[in-house]
Amino acid sequence: MFAAVAGLLVALVLLATLQYRWVGQVGEAERARLQASARSRAEQLAQDFDREVTRAFAWMQVDEDMLGPDGGVRYAARYERWAARTEHPGLVAAVYVVTQENGKPALRRFDKASRAFVGTEWPAELSALRQRIEGMEGGPGRPDRGGGPRGPFGMVADEVPALVSPIFSPESRPAEAFFRPRSAGFVIVQLDRGYIERDLLPALAGRYFASGGEFDYCVVVTTRREPRTVVYRSDPADALHSSPDATAGLLEVRFDQLDSGMFRAGAANLPSFLAHRPPRDARRGFRPPPADRGFWEVGVTHRAGSLEQVVAHTRHRNLAISFGTLLLLGASAAMVALSSQRARRLAAQHVEFVAGVSHELRTPVAVVCSAGENLADGLVRDPAEVRVYGATIRDEGRRLAEMIEQVLEFAGIDSFERRRAGEPIAVASLVDEALKACAGTLADARIEVELRIAPALPIVLGDRAALRRALQNLIQNSARHAAAGHWIGLSAEAGRTGRADVVRITVRDHGPGIPPSEQGRIFQAFYRGRQALAAGVSGSGLGLSLVQRIMDAHGGAVEVESAPGAGSAFSLVLPAATAEAQRAESMEESSAQADPAR
Repeated sequence: MFAAVAGLLVALVLLATLQYRWVGQVGEAERARLQASARSRAEQLAQDFDREVTRAFAWMQVDEDMLGPDGGVRYAARYERWAARTEHPGLVAAVYVVTQENGKPALRRFDKASRAFVGTEWPAELSALRQRIEGMEGGPGRPDRGGGPRGPFGMVADEVPALVSPIFSPESRPAEAFFRPRSAGFVIVQLDRGYIERDLLPALAGRYFASGGEFDYCVVVTTRREPRTVVYRSDPADALHSSPDATAGLLEVRFDQLDSGMFRAGAANLPSFLAHRPPRDARRGFRPPPADRGFWEVGVTHRAGSLEQVVAHTRHRNLAISFGTLLLLGASAAMVALSSQRARRLAAQHVEFVAGVSHELRTPVAVVCSAGENLADGLVRDPAEVRVYGATIRDEGRRLAEMIEQVLEFAGIDSFERRRAGEPIAVASLVDEALKACAGTLADARIEVELRIAPALPIVLGDRAALRRALQNLIQNSARHAAAGHWIGLSAEAGRTGRADVVRITVRDHGPGIPPSEQGRIFQAFYRGRQALAAGVSGSGLGLSLVQRIMDAHGGAVEVESAPGAGSAFSLVLPAATAEAQRAESMEESSAQADPAR
């Protein structure tokens, strides 16, 4: 058995080690998966945002021939076509055209109501952009020599924000139209930052980072220009994390995001540089920008604080479950081993019990049979000897009856627990009945009984016969094991245990006492102490076990105080009856005293 338990423990330790490694590997895989998912979703958000920006950039371009008197009408048709195709028509706040007049950049604003470009003053938010345009080598109305914006990609003024690109006429060859335009001015597409913060970014963040209306990540969009400013935050209460779990650049013109339908729209509805499909060399350049591009940056951080914390929490939980399962297996194995050991010990005690009971039953039966045969054969005629024989038969008969009664009560204690009734019992009468039942045993052992019963004891509820048997067992044990002391003290008093009123019945003796190592085992069935076995004291090992089970059935307890050489004290602690039950018992006693014939 011990070898099997040791082998099982070794297997559990090995399994725990493997489980720890597996949980760590699962945690690393989960962290990689979550990081990849967060990065992918952040890139999808940036891609969708830049797709809208790129479409607005492409549709809002102004051809050189639209700068004439009737050009605004054509441009209005293009603007309306874009507004009908996009999901976010509020993205564009205004469209401006910058041309060279009298050596200075002049600004005209597209008016949707009049469907024309009308002159206007430079707004304050475009002042920095004006200085940048004036300082460019390829300024408005001059050929582009490479010092200004390169090709149709234009530039992004992230502080506005706005999209800026030259106004040009395509050359005869498509490739030159894409990369060597002749600049006739600039078009400024001012984006509505309020709409971006209020509608566009919340919609995209909710699409990729919300589930059931709740965000599982904190989404923050900031500018990359120092000092960084917050453009959008999914929850205003969230702090700005210095190291988000995933980032992606946005606010970038990405021509790879233009759908093929735009190139089939025809020159009448598209800017001149988009009227034809891009040449193959140009299409090879239409690739997604790297992650560090974009004038803004979206950073996502898990609600738990970071993905590391999420993975650590999941890992700890998995470890707790795994090791809890292993501990449960170990505890189950230990319980099986203990149960097996206890079963073997109980089987050995059963064998000892059968042998002891057989001996205890055989001895009085042999004495009774021998005395009866002598009397029947007429071998004993003297009256004095006859009385001795009669006393012997009586004592052995009592011993035999006591043994049989204990065995039967032990076997039927479970049925007793089911059928016990709450009979009101006066403690003084219970003690008196137990002493009378043990009178013969006490007299034979020449034991003096010192009785102390407190006055006005509360009554108890229970089975009178069972409680009498429990008290009788304690008295007989003291008479049997402490006969050399020739004294037993029997007391009854009221007390409290916690908040409950109790009655304590105590049996004391001046016997050899019980070793501390045995005090926790004397209430086990069939157990007998080493001193009793060495002294040859008769008994079955059922008495104290029967006492404890009777007390448990009554909601009480049995307590023991003992020390080697100082005697022992066993106490029956019974809950006192309620005040109503005590009044009913008092009324019944008064009625009995008033009517003696009752």
